[in-house]
Amino acid sequence: MTDFLEAATVGKAFGAVIINKQTGEIVGWFKIDLSETPEVVGEFGYWIGEAHQRKGYAYEITRGAFDFAFHVLNVTVMRARARLYNDASLKLLEKLGMTCVGSERFWTPARERYEDCTFWEYEKPRR
Repeated sequence: MTDFLEAATVGKAFGAVIINKQTGEIVGWFKIDLSETPEVVGEFGYWIGEAHQRKGYAYEITRGAFDFAFHVLNVTVMRARARLYNDASLKLLEKLGMTCVGSERFWTPARERYEDCTFWEYEKPRR
């Protein structure tokens, strides 16, 4: 958490709490981490509480975050990763129009283990 707070302080990370608009209940979180390679790349991640999954929260926040990233932060590519067997996340990434660019074992700090993940990208639409 300290790394995220430090990155957010210097404008290299952005976080959001996801709430139910009717009740104000927190249902999850969303974040974008920025890197420059030399273009600006955003990598996003999210978590939706189990009781709130499959209700469109992840799709809604991600669509808004893409707009924010491309038009405010000047991101050229958004990236994400998902566990190989997380069907809901894989379907979401496909629905967002992202392209799978590979897979590999990845250290997952929250679970303190390596997991097989797929990596996805979505390029900023050209006008």
